[in-house]
Amino acid sequence: MARVSRRKQIAAAQGVPVDVLPKAAALRIFRTALYVRLSIMDTRDRKDSESLQTQIDYLCGYIAKHPDLELYDCYRDNGETGTNFERPGFQRMMEDVKAGRVDCIIVKDLSRFGRDFLETGNFLEKVLPFMGVRFISVNDNYDSIRADSGEAMTIALKNLMNDIYAKDISQKVYSALDTKKRSGEFIGNFAAYGYVKSPEDRHKLAVDLDAAKVVQRIFRMKKDGMSNAAIARTLTAEQIPNPNYHRYLQGVVFTKRFSENSPWQTQTVKHILENPVYLGHMVQGKKITKLHAGQKQKIMPPSEWIIVPNTHEAIIEQELFDAVQAILKVKHEEYHSRLGKYAHFDSENIFEGLVVCACCQHNMTRYKSVYNKGRTVAYHFICPRHAMLLDAGCPNTGGLRENDLKAAVYEVLRLQMAMLTDAEAVIQRVSRSSAARSRRTALDNEIISVQGRLKKLDTLRQTLFESYVDGIVTQADYLFGKSRYEDEARQLEGRLQDLQVEKDALPEASPKQNKWFSAFAKFRDEKELTREMLLALVEKIYVNEDKQVHIVLNYQDEMKKLFQEEV
Repeated sequence: MARVSRRKQIAAAQGVPVDVLPKAAALRIFRTALYVRLSIMDTRDRKDSESLQTQIDYLCGYIAKHPDLELYDCYRDNGETGTNFERPGFQRMMEDVKAGRVDCIIVKDLSRFGRDFLETGNFLEKVLPFMGVRFISVNDNYDSIRADSGEAMTIALKNLMNDIYAKDISQKVYSALDTKKRSGEFIGNFAAYGYVKSPEDRHKLAVDLDAAKVVQRIFRMKKDGMSNAAIARTLTAEQIPNPNYHRYLQGVVFTKRFSENSPWQTQTVKHILENPVYLGHMVQGKKITKLHAGQKQKIMPPSEWIIVPNTHEAIIEQELFDAVQAILKVKHEEYHSRLGKYAHFDSENIFEGLVVCACCQHNMTRYKSVYNKGRTVAYHFICPRHAMLLDAGCPNTGGLRENDLKAAVYEVLRLQMAMLTDAEAVIQRVSRSSAARSRRTALDNEIISVQGRLKKLDTLRQTLFESYVDGIVTQADYLFGKSRYEDEARQLEGRLQDLQVEKDALPEASPKQNKWFSAFAKFRDEKELTREMLLALVEKIYVNEDKQVHIVLNYQDEMKKLFQEEV
């Protein structure tokens, strides 16, 4: 028999479609992740988002022509830079890779996968091969199971070119946009509330008459002494479209979450009152991003904003604007003068993140009240939406005293802990049952047997592979034996899962095996609530407008299962 090269023998053993072994290719079906990405620049124009679907159609066509590829899922990142891998779609794909659900990744070209040379090279040369994942870049004609060292070097050079290209383009774009900002050209996605992009020149602003009237009214209300919250409540009560809903009605934005007129926010009012754009000045550079320097979005202080005067028609007169800024300055100084005045009353908020308004599902805020001339303090939990917008935001008018909440939660936990003694007795009685003991022993023995056979199969497969590579067995014998071992392993893995499910359903042999018992027993001697106790035992605490408290505890299914076992 003619001797086949060792490289081709190994390739055939792994199901690679080399010329001399055409039948081996059909044996391996790759569960394929289709990954597509559009950069931030691609999505600046809404029409460009169609190219995301173009990538998907292109790759689906490629998969359809290759019977060894089976589409598992499509992973998308729209408007995400390729200079790092902190992208939602990419991270979701890698989670599926780690879970073994995906063993092949396909992209249109390497720039869609990533433009950072070091990180992309690390994925292609180390991470994906280590995890046994095939990688295909269609336009680069690259397939990792066919790549030799020369091809790998070409890929590395392309990665480097992509990295340099990304940083170069980012630098040029940043410089070009910065020049436009300093010349007074508008470069934002949409204009500030009260303005629209001019139909004649998209880099200039024109007055939006309807919104401008609302802006003028907001400034007048502030000058007349109304608080930001009161202004927001008034606009909400009158059903004035908030800025995002107004843009949605105009067809400027299309996001569905803006398709309803949600209540005005105090922060929205504050931003309008502080914005010099209403004086006719172009104000930009409030946030900057330098991808070429690895700098993510950064909020800039007002002193570093780029302000070009008299670029468009003013909505607010200078006198009114100055009067409002003086009011805001006084309020700002008053607020900061009070900070720390009653800091000696501060205490840990052990309920942080756990207390939720049952009406609007927002986390409730812990509010400190100081009275009796600064000698007494009390804490309450209030709904922030009601506090800001009254009934327009949330009907939950009642706040709940922290001491009352502590008492209610502690009583519920105490009742649970009082059940521990009975639970311990139940576990001991059930565990002494001969039937339960016998079945648990039988399951343990079978699990050990199945695990031993799976380990033996791994050894047999490895031995068979080595025998094939050394020419001791033929290709046909190797493929036949490999298929039988894999079929048996799949059956055993299924059986092992069934055994574990049945074992988990059996009564615990000791109290420590029950998650509910273990969690609550740890705190059975505690005399008061602690943060650690709450995080371990409580999932959420809901408070409604009648100050009724509903406490959702952890491990309640395990507790019910325990007491049902004796029944």
